[in-house]
Amino acid sequence: MAMNKLHPGGTLAAPAPKKSLGTIEVARGLAALLVVFYHASRHIEKESGVTPFLSAFQFGHAGVDLFFVISGFIICFIHNKDIGNPSRIPNYVYRRFTRIFPLFWVALIVALALAFATGKPIPGIDALFVDAMLLPGDSMVGVSWTLRSEMVFYLFFCALMILNRRLGNVLCVIWAGILLAAMAIPPLSQAIVLSSYNLQFLAGMAVAHTVLNVEFGKQTGVALLIAGVVGFLATGLAENTGTIDGYGHLARMLYGTAAAIFILGAAQRDRYHPGTSWQPAVFLGSVSFSIYLFHFFGIGIADKLIEAIGLDPLLNGETKSILMVIAGMTGGILVGLLVERPLQNFFRKHPLPASKKTAAAS
Repeated sequence: MAMNKLHPGGTLAAPAPKKSLGTIEVARGLAALLVVFYHASRHIEKESGVTPFLSAFQFGHAGVDLFFVISGFIICFIHNKDIGNPSRIPNYVYRRFTRIFPLFWVALIVALALAFATGKPIPGIDALFVDAMLLPGDSMVGVSWTLRSEMVFYLFFCALMILNRRLGNVLCVIWAGILLAAMAIPPLSQAIVLSSYNLQFLAGMAVAHTVLNVEFGKQTGVALLIAGVVGFLATGLAENTGTIDGYGHLARMLYGTAAAIFILGAAQRDRYHPGTSWQPAVFLGSVSFSIYLFHFFGIGIADKLIEAIGLDPLLNGETKSILMVIAGMTGGILVGLLVERPLQNFFRKHPLPASKKTAAAS
């Protein structure tokens, strides 16, 4: 492993990683695909009692573990210059808010429209406000529990790391210790702030710190990438065969560790090879948030259409599952192209006034 020399101040002088993180974008696309396969399989299992593909995608929910590690990495990586600089808090909050809330509100509106159209109960104004602000409580968008975890991490990063780097580092270690201790007390570990999922955000931050400060050799980066993939799939196999509880704390640790090793290797791969020929997979990564938020709607609509045109008795679980996956992915991709990208382009063209001044000064 090639290590860089220290600056006089004690920080490592590794060359700055490439801004293009194509391999990590591929990982986001694969994580989204895993989650879609998981939910399609669970949908059919709930209907028929039989799980398609012999439960091969039981571990697909671990795409969330991968998402969380990537999130911790990306936030620390792209906001590295904001750490220890409180004046950057408004810009940070604006970027995080515009990345999450507008598209989530679109998903919430779609969920409300579908509930109204199908005669399902509509929550009251108070409940809708709690839902729209991603506060603790029930949601009409089933996957939004992960966004609530993201909000906890975003606030933690903002309140601690951006305000004061040294204090933030110390409190990260303390928080990690509290999270590990909370695993032994089930009622505590159910709280969003004490969930073992938060360890994956911290793992992603640790990977970003390593990538920004240490340069590995090419072969080491590839070895880490392969080791991470093997570890993640091995954990998935252990869950599928019933060796471990895929929803327990041990699984969070194993999936999270494997994902962190993979992301570390992927970032090193991108350091030396910033481009990638896996453009379809990179594209999926670029719209993975839309796929994640909207695939449920596609799966539900596909199920209703299959039933309405009388195809249900003619399809086995595997074929129906694939059709649902295609519908979920297609819906998410269309939302990504027609809604998410225009929204993000708009917010990029309209940053906070303070951000404009900062950009001009730099």
